[in-house]
Amino acid sequence: MDKPEVPSDPQENFSAGGKRARAGFWFGLKLAVAVGIVTWLVQRGKLDPGMLLATGIHPWLFAGVVVFNLGVIVVAAYRWRLLLECQGICLPFFKTIQITFIGLFFNSFLPGGGVGGDALRIAYGVRAAPDRRSAAVISIFVDRLVGLYTLFVLCVVVMVLNPGEVLANRPLQLLGLVAVVLVVGAPLGVVVIHLVWRRSERLRELFGRVGILRRVEEAIVLYRRGGWRLVGVFGVSLLMQILGILSLVVLAILVGIDGVSPLGYAFVTPWTWLANVLPVSPGGIGVGEAAFDQVCRWVEPVVSGAAYGTIFFVYRISVVLASLPGLAAYLFYRDDVESALKEAEG
Repeated sequence: MDKPEVPSDPQENFSAGGKRARAGFWFGLKLAVAVGIVTWLVQRGKLDPGMLLATGIHPWLFAGVVVFNLGVIVVAAYRWRLLLECQGICLPFFKTIQITFIGLFFNSFLPGGGVGGDALRIAYGVRAAPDRRSAAVISIFVDRLVGLYTLFVLCVVVMVLNPGEVLANRPLQLLGLVAVVLVVGAPLGVVVIHLVWRRSERLRELFGRVGILRRVEEAIVLYRRGGWRLVGVFGVSLLMQILGILSLVVLAILVGIDGVSPLGYAFVTPWTWLANVLPVSPGGIGVGEAAFDQVCRWVEPVVSGAAYGTIFFVYRISVVLASLPGLAAYLFYRDDVESALKEAEG
């Protein structure tokens, strides 16, 4: 005899419906912001739709950039795998590539909605080590921090190699100062906090009482013991960022903009990514282009009025295309992906 169906809780359904409505509202608002910013960029000559046709003139060159970005994604997967190994979580390299591609596909085609790439990576990290949920979360946080930090390292290197171009005016000098403070201050801050923690009994007691702080402490200890793996993480991250900057350089040539040197783009990139992660539009659409255009205009030695935002917009398209293998991976491993997400929620 079939069991009678248990009626669902109306209050629970109402709450779930309210969450979906709020999520839909905020996504719609962010989408409107993105459309507004892109429209403004086009009207101000910062993004030129006509230049997008240049990618059709050199399809093989654009295809090469997409392939370049495929390599960047694979390198990113390897960096995350190294960080997981530092935490004692082991995932096969092929699995990390699969997860990274699927996550990037979600982020590219469902920005602001659906499953995020970070949630997926955390889910598989938890599956690999069910008792190390915090370590899986921290690995994502550290992964993003390392990526951003290496971008600023390249920014400071460019300042040393070519100060005349990238420190030519007051806004660039201010950005340069911030970059130096971040590159020098971040590791010094970590060292100071670690030394204070080792010498302060009260601080250690606090870390021991608060669960999340205790887990952060354990993660710091494990990363400190990472040794050559951490060196590898930094080196892999540098390679990844250099490949990304080279993609921007090639795309600048592709659309016919030559006002900024390759070293100049290395200075521009970190500020673009900082703006791009601001949660004001889906995936940072429009915001990243505006930031890229503005810093490029500060960096260019001669005012050209070039639509620099077009370069980053085409770069965004190339990344979206490079994420398409994630769709194939998701369709092939869909049951496994959904199972991992449910296990993480449980």
